[in-house]
Amino acid sequence: MWPPCASIIETNGGMLMSLESHLAQLQRKHGDLDQQIESLQVAPAKDDLEIARLKRKKLALKDEIMRLSPPVHH
Repeated sequence: MWPPCASIIETNGGMLMSLESHLAQLQRKHGDLDQQIESLQVAPAKDDLEIARLKRKKLALKDEIMRLSPPVHH
């Protein structure tokens, strides 16, 4: 049985992972997309449709990160 304080989620592939490791994975993907977008934006023959697609994907990742992140108390 899992410890009660552990946040375990199931990924699309059916794997179980901690919420913290899932958030870290999402943040890595978000950063990777950011780098891809920057590379495409400076390319001589930039593909605006591809850039827009990657930006939508990056925003969806950010939304998921925010949804899964614990609330910040100030």
